[in-house]
Parts: sequence; C-alpha cells; structure tokens
Amino acid sequence: MPAAASPTTKSPCSIVWFRDDLRIADNPALDAAVRRGRPVVAVYVLDEVSEGIRPLGGAARWWLHHSLDRLGWSLDALGIPFVLRRGRAVDLLKDLAASTGATLVTWNRRYGGAEVAVDTAVKSALAGSGVTVESFAANLLHEPWTLKPASGPYYKVFTAFWKAARGSGPPRRPLPAPKGLERPDVNTASDALEDWQLLPRQPDWSGGLAETWTPGEDGARERLGFFLDQSLSGYAVLRDRPDHSATSMISPHLRFGEVSPFQVWHSALARGEDSGVDKFLSEIGWRGFSWHLLFHH
Repeated sequence: MPAAASPTTKSPCSIVWFRDDLRIADNPALDAAVRRGRPVVAVYVLDEVSEGIRPLGGAARWWLHHSLDRLGWSLDALGIPFVLRRGRAVDLLKDLAASTGATLVTWNRRYGGAEVAVDTAVKSALAGSGVTVESFAANLLHEPWTLKPASGPYYKVFTAFWKAARGSGPPRRPLPAPKGLERPDVNTASDALEDWQLLPRQPDWSGGLAETWTPGEDGARERLGFFLDQSLSGYAVLRDRPDHSATSMISPHLRFGEVSPFQVWHSALARGEDSGVDKFLSEIGWRGFSWHLLFHH
C-alpha cells in the first residue's frame, strides 16, 4: 500500500466506507461520492468487536491483506487517500468524519443481521452529527426485499425465486471506474496495514493460496476472463467433475467484492447464450438466493 501523499486541496470532502466491495470499477458508493465533485477520502474499518461481527479466519485474513494493499494503490492513483482503522465502526466513522470535516459518507449495503445493525448505528451516529449518509446496491443482482412472491414475504424455493428474478428485467450495466481527483487537504492518519498482522507467520502456510490466487481487482478480472474464455462453454456438463478444472474460481473475489455480480453477468452474456452461460448465471442466482434467505431469517 502506498504511503500517504501530501494534500493539495482544501474543501469539504466525502468519505467512502469500503467493506465487502474492494474495487473501484462498478462501485456505486465510490461513483456517487466522486460525482459530487468534492475530494474523497476512502476508509476501511477492521471491526472485530461490534456485537455479532465474526472475526475473519486465517485464509480470509490473508486474502484481505493483499486485497486492501491492491485497493490502496488503485485509490492512490485516483488521488484518494485510503485510511485504515481498527476497532468499533460506529466510533471510528464518527471520529473520521469529524477530523476530516466530511459532510457526506457513502457505502454499499450489506445484508447480514449483525452488519445491518452496525450500519444502522453508524448512520444514526453520523446523522446526529449533521453528516449525510447514502447507501447503494452493489453486491447483489437483486436486494433481498425487491423480489416478493404473491403468497408470502419472501421466496423459499430457488426455482420460483429465479423465475421472478429473470422476469424482473436485465441487471443494470456496470459502472466505469472513476477518473482522478484532487487530493483532499484533511487529516488522513491511517494504521499501517502490516501492523494488523493479517498474514500467517511461524509457520507461513499460505504458499498454496499464493500459488493459486491473486487477490485484488486485477486478479478478479483476470480470473473471470480466463474462465469465460476457457471453461464457460463446458460449464453445464463439467462443473461437477472433480477431474476437470471447470469451475470459475471467482467465489473469493465475489466475497470480497473485487468483482461485482453485475460485471460477471454482463461479461458472461457477452460470450453469447448457451447451456454453459445459462447454468453459470443460475449459479450467480443461487448466491443471491442464499442472501435472500439469510436476510429474511
């Protein structure tokens, strides 16, 4: 991750709170903040203390370290400082807004019960300080409350869910990555990523992960492109064959939001429509259905 650069402008700024959306392309929260025409500060909070939040496991911590490192370089190239803070999100976001003089905080919505509770508390605390909060749909093709059956509050069977999803119209087109901004003249003191000690040591067991995966937005784009070019046509038949490398291997990239389902959807359809494309898109649908069930439970 790059070191903090010297500020160059002094005006009201906006804060973008990154969470499970570690990308700059097709990031509605980032796009909305940039479109305001103000300087932007990005922040990631490693919150392992708020009620109900589960600490990450070892492999996820390894991935997060490398993904945050790559995101920091991408944001720096745009003139956006990347602040890392560790602790309770509601306290840290309120403090950062106060220290930067931010009047707007944006983020992309989350759907787990504990995460929703944290976001609600943060929004309330910021609103009490006169800060506007805007949240966006970024990581699901259909938010859990947008599809409803006639006979109940939510879908319980995938077939019916998927039929409703396909009948609701095509997903929106992905947003482009923003262009560069003037760097804000505000306090952007940040933790050092290395101090979080997310990487395994004594022993370092991550060699297999490093050989197989490239965390970050560029790695996600390359992995998706390779799958679409090499394996998509046979996906419907070979995806359950352990003797073939026929799966997409983009699950961790989706989990950390290094690629969006909207990017995946339209990139797959650009290859044409056949049984492989249809089956792959339905698997993206299963991901959305799982979040649909989790939200309603």
